[in-house]
Amino acid sequence: MPLTIPHVVFLHVEADTEAARLFREALLGISSNIRVRRVMSGQAALDLIARSDRREAGPPFDCLVTNAAPLDMSGAELAARLRKRFDPALLPVIALTEEGSAGEGENLPAADPLFAAVYRQSRDPRQLAQVADKVVATWFAAARRFHC
Repeated sequence: MPLTIPHVVFLHVEADTEAARLFREALLGISSNIRVRRVMSGQAALDLIARSDRREAGPPFDCLVTNAAPLDMSGAELAARLRKRFDPALLPVIALTEEGSAGEGENLPAADPLFAAVYRQSRDPRQLAQVADKVVATWFAAARRFHC
């Protein structure tokens, strides 16, 4: 059954411009209610969240999707720093990796329980659409505010 997606904002941490563009297009293909904000590093994500957090009670984004190895820190380090401030249901952190033994787009075992999920990203638009669909489903399952 397709999900009815409310207006949401995903923060995407990705240094590769082409990978970020492809992922954004895949998310927008699921719903026009998904907005994607991109930053190029883990520190930029933390800074953006800290600036926004001063004005709001909760996280300024509905989900954070990070490359497993951003430029300046590991995805696990970024997730650990976010877990100190936000419950996983309020701000799920999903990692995209190019490593692993699973086929592209398949769910990989999370190397760290800090992640809601880890998926292998692809540059193939059809496979990336499947990954984006799984990312949205993972966020939706974790976002308890939409289940109340």
